[in-house]
Amino acid sequence: QKKAVTMLLGRLGASDSDVLGALTQLAEERSEEPLIRNLAVVSLVRLAPDSFDYTKFFLRELKSDRYSLGRVIFPELPRDRALALLDRALADLPREKKFAAIESAGMLGESAAPLATAIEPFLENDEGAVRHSAVVAMLRIAPENPALEPVVRAELIGRFASSFAHERFSPRARALFERIVATPKSTVERLAAQSALGCCDGEFPVPSEIEASEPAGLRKGAGDATTPVVESSIPPSAS
Repeated sequence: QKKAVTMLLGRLGASDSDVLGALTQLAEERSEEPLIRNLAVVSLVRLAPDSFDYTKFFLRELKSDRYSLGRVIFPELPRDRALALLDRALADLPREKKFAAIESAGMLGESAAPLATAIEPFLENDEGAVRHSAVVAMLRIAPENPALEPVVRAELIGRFASSFAHERFSPRARALFERIVATPKSTVERLAAQSALGCCDGEFPVPSEIEASEPAGLRKGAGDATTPVVESSIPPSAS
């Protein structure tokens, strides 16, 4: 139950030094489960953001093999701090790790619109995984972006085409896929776009894995069904 307790401490909004000390210890303890450490830092950001160097912590996490936690953790951060962190990550992360920040930004949905300009150049990236992550993120953040359509058409018949059927996009992305279905350049492109249309019908962003794991008394809308967090289907070493 450490995960639930860590989230509870953060949601209480307490500023007691003992609470902050316990959270700091969890955050700094390398032997702790990575998710627990990340949750402890989320709580510190909520309670006393100046008490811990969370920017350094999360940049290190995105560079590590724990990068996938960002898809769960960044939606839990105060939105202004999450956006500032991801803007920094997009600028500072090594080229081969950029996709981790892009994927995390995509999980914020349309509220990550301020990052669209920073993500757009990655639509033409030479790294296949980075480029596809940027396409998916933009379909969640800013699907009306005019630079998106030609890249989406190429991705629908590319090596990551099958992953489109397993993603979740903003409902606003329907217009783009409907346009591709109506004016396809090939049968393969049309069928792939038809499949992707089914990924634009649900709620996005989806309720987070953390939200779903909290005790019923803490969770907003307790008793309601929750949807698992969307997982990326792109391997980190793909290009």
